Amino acid sequence: MDIAVQRRYGAVFGAFGESEERSRRAAELSRQIAASARDGLGNVALEPGD
Repeated sequence: MDIAVQRRYGAVFGAFGESEERSRRAAELSRQIAASARDGLGNVALEPGD
């Protein structure tokens, strides 16, 4: 495989890695938001419907 093709493959694999990291971070933030909402409801800082 010549260097140009290797670079294209490298760029695509790099983009996949970035996408996976962003997905992982979005999932973690979603989990944190849900936990904060649950805590807020539990300590009455939030009311249902807020």
